[in-house]
Parts: sequence; C-alpha cells; structure tokens
Amino acid sequence: MWICKVKSSSFGIVYKANDLFANDYVAIKVLKITGDNNKLPDESVILKGCKSKYIVNYIDVIQKENELWVSNETKE
Repeated sequence: MWICKVKSSSFGIVYKANDLFANDYVAIKVLKITGDNNKLPDESVILKGCKSKYIVNYIDVIQKENELWVSNETKE
C-alpha cells in the first residue's frame, strides 16, 4: 500500500492510498477524537449498511488512541 497526502484541514488529514487487496484506491481520513465517542460503533454499523450510487462507500473505521482512521472508496 502506498499513501499520499491529499488535503489537510482543522478536522484532520485526508490521504489517498492503494488498497492492495481490492486493487483499488481508497481515501483515508485521519480525524482527531474530541469529547464523547461512545456512539462511534453504532454510526460505523449504519455507515457500512448505506449503499447508494450517489455517495462513496464507507469501508471501515479504526480507532488509534485519540484518532479515527476512516476509509472510504474514492472516485478517480
């Protein structure tokens, strides 16, 4: 997997990566966690179930200490 930085904002940083398993590009958003994050598992389940041709597909989220790593498909 290779990663390149795409954009940075006050919310976090967005990277573009090559998913070696799917042989496709993904967007990885690294977000700082602030406040209560007890609802994150529920939101993750809901987002995984959302499939539409009008939105990019949510792949997964990983929590690392005070960061969330959210992966979505990306459109080239």
